[in-house]
Amino acid sequence: MLNRGLRQASIPQCTSFSWTAYSWLCGWHGMLVLLVGTSYFMLAPQASISSSWLVWLMAWISHFGLYTALTAGLGGFLIGILPRRWLVVFLPSLFSLSLLLVVLDAWVFSRYRFHLSGFVFQFIWHGEVIQLPWLLQWQLGIGCLLVWGLYAVVWWRLRQSASVHQSSHPKLGLATLGVWLGSLLYSHGAFAYYEAQYYQPVMQLKTYLPWYYPLTAKTWLVRHGWVQPDLRQGLMQPLVHVSRKTLNYPVAALQTEVPQQPLDILFLVIDGWRYDTLEAAIMPQTLAQMTQQPHQQWFNHYSTGNATRYGVFGLFYGLSGRYWDAVLQHQQRPLLMTRLQDLGYQWGIFASSQLQYPEFNRTIFQGVPNLRIRTQGANSCLRDQKATEEWRHWYETRDRSRSTFSFLFYDAAHAYCLPPDYPATHTPVATHTRFNISNDTDPVPIFNKYKNSLHYIDSLLAQVYDVLTQQQAWTHTLVILTSDHGEEMNDNRQNYWGHGSNFSDAQVRIPLVMMGQPLTQLPVPPTHKITSHYDVAPTLMQHWLGVTSSIHQYSHGEDLWLHPDKSQRTWLEVTEYNGYGLLSPTQIHVISDFGTFESYDKQYVKQPTDLNFLHAKQHLMDFNRFYAVGD
Repeated sequence: MLNRGLRQASIPQCTSFSWTAYSWLCGWHGMLVLLVGTSYFMLAPQASISSSWLVWLMAWISHFGLYTALTAGLGGFLIGILPRRWLVVFLPSLFSLSLLLVVLDAWVFSRYRFHLSGFVFQFIWHGEVIQLPWLLQWQLGIGCLLVWGLYAVVWWRLRQSASVHQSSHPKLGLATLGVWLGSLLYSHGAFAYYEAQYYQPVMQLKTYLPWYYPLTAKTWLVRHGWVQPDLRQGLMQPLVHVSRKTLNYPVAALQTEVPQQPLDILFLVIDGWRYDTLEAAIMPQTLAQMTQQPHQQWFNHYSTGNATRYGVFGLFYGLSGRYWDAVLQHQQRPLLMTRLQDLGYQWGIFASSQLQYPEFNRTIFQGVPNLRIRTQGANSCLRDQKATEEWRHWYETRDRSRSTFSFLFYDAAHAYCLPPDYPATHTPVATHTRFNISNDTDPVPIFNKYKNSLHYIDSLLAQVYDVLTQQQAWTHTLVILTSDHGEEMNDNRQNYWGHGSNFSDAQVRIPLVMMGQPLTQLPVPPTHKITSHYDVAPTLMQHWLGVTSSIHQYSHGEDLWLHPDKSQRTWLEVTEYNGYGLLSPTQIHVISDFGTFESYDKQYVKQPTDLNFLHAKQHLMDFNRFYAVGD
């Protein structure tokens, strides 16, 4: 009996919950989170860190310490409401999920330079904007199980450890709490002071740390004379707050006249089409059609954003993508579509990807009767083919007494998709996905996979061209062939892939081609001048849809036929999810919604800031003209 009692006493019993073991689990989790958090500093400008290293260090400790504390607090809540036997599953699940969120965000930020947020998870949820291959989904699932198993083993060992149960370190706990509170107060106080002075090395913390919302006190500091107002203040602020302003689009009612000749308009938009891939080896059918029909090509054309939402928005509205939220709130259709409706056009909207996210059904195509929200098909290739077939059926059975507006949106290049029976024209082709690449990955096989997708889309475009030829429609049809944004293949060796992460030419410079007999009514335009998606809608309105109002009253764009010497354009503005950029012929200036400001050259190498803030502020005030301040 005595021996058995000694044996039982030597083995820790876990019939009750140990808060000491739980505190060690939280501390162990915090160290892992801090370790993962160092990866953000590797991506940040080293000059910014070195010039304000103490603020960065304190922000790193306080921010990821707060993240750990929130996780621990949620765990404490679960401890209070769940049966003890369930904690063996739920606590490892909570802590592993917390760590995996930071790991996933660090991975996303390293490639796309934005953090996890609601819109990113919506991309993944909808599946047609960000598509995760099955192999990657399995890899993620196995990784999640391994991390969960790691936390389960650690929790079990902590519960079993006699040293953990028998020892407590209140001094260590108090010291840890003191360091964290001190770093929290210092980092937030320092950020408030430096942010009020627009000191970029400190302001960049909001760009690089995930979900970081530090204290700001600009108004208070200015009021009490600690800092002085700065010209850059208007530049650093978001464009508007929707709840305080209402749309004033257009600024005056459009003046119109009846067009002399009915015109059919066809938009052929390829998701993610780079500016340098309109060549015979990649798109032979389109190049051949351009030799047979009157056409114009603009060689220095830019999208209005580096993502689909802002690229298509600018194409139809001729407005900055920073108006997206207000337009969505008001469900305001573009004036281009309103004008087409007034002229009695019939609609043919055929998008391979769905039209609910981004919410084009509530903005661009608001009010279009019987709007086709999505195309059926297991992948982008099949949906592209299905959309082409449905467009063809619609076009051949249309009411020929009325003009038509149709829109075909192809998605295969965005997904790097190619049907199994379609021959690959460019080899070798990558077998890995875009989700496991790095700066050392050879871009050629990936680029080839992308080019093959464009070749496939070109074969579908050939079917569209054939229908127009068979219907003898080229005489009264204007075809606009373009994209929503580009697609980067690590062109500048900065580990940028895809789109949505910067404003380099690879991501925002795109093709723009117009084809059809209506072009013969106009002289040859200056095709090498810098143009934007802002220019497309007002050009259509002015030359073919009978709108006589000044373009300035309803668009940020200008006439594509306008001579460069008469242009008042100083910058091209492009939009992303976390801010916007101002493009000049030699530089790229990036202003984030967090107030940070950076300058790059065309190879996306960071440069010293030399933006003329007075000119930039005048530009932004001009772009603000389609809002009316509410009472």
